[in-house]
Amino acid sequence: MAKAKKKPKLPFDNAAYLLISALKLAPPDLYPKRPFHGGGPQPKCDSEGYLVAGLWLAGWAEPHVAKADRKAFDEFVNLAKKQLALGRENTTLRKKLRRANAGKARGIPLKLAHWSAAEASNWTFHSIYAGGAARPAAGNVVKLLKRVGTTDDIRHYLAELDIFSLHLEALARLRDHKLKPTAPAERTLWRGCTDDKATHWLMRLTNGHLALIAKIGLRWELFEGDKDFVLAHVPDNHLEAAVAAALPT
Repeated sequence: MAKAKKKPKLPFDNAAYLLISALKLAPPDLYPKRPFHGGGPQPKCDSEGYLVAGLWLAGWAEPHVAKADRKAFDEFVNLAKKQLALGRENTTLRKKLRRANAGKARGIPLKLAHWSAAEASNWTFHSIYAGGAARPAAGNVVKLLKRVGTTDDIRHYLAELDIFSLHLEALARLRDHKLKPTAPAERTLWRGCTDDKATHWLMRLTNGHLALIAKIGLRWELFEGDKDFVLAHVPDNHLEAAVAAALPT
């Protein structure tokens, strides 16, 4: 019996799904530095993360919204923000969110607004479809920047999307393990992996603190405070990389 042929490996290593959607539409010479996201397994995103991503992606289009589309753009983005603030248990916006239809929207910026609302609907009512709107949105930002931006804009967007994918994963870990920093996490600076499994995330909080998500044995812990305190909880084999990531840029 003949052996089954191995499927060819995608040329995107272990990039996150959002980044893959963007890479497919971008010139390879503009790709972020490899290994993507510093190496390790593919970053994972939960349904709330895809909603956050939808809003983040719409933000890239916001400066390029046509005057005629401004009202509709703001309406759908604000709907997505409102649903996120209300929580997925609140179903009062169901009818309004169901009006989101990127296929009928004119122009990429307005499509991105519709996709953000669609992800809000997915998160609240149909989590099995999470990412179904954010992924095409990630690719369409590349299309938009090809028209209205420069190659440096595309390069910067791809690099930020790569970093943002790690941030979405870190936020999901906070939710999964009910870890609550004293202020929102605004950026993930570094991820550490052990035996090809992500085990540490170093984040910067909006109050200026650093925070570390760490798997210690079978438990997940959160350490928050100044740089010296937080980095003291990073294992020796990861310390050099974590210290470099924590340096001001």
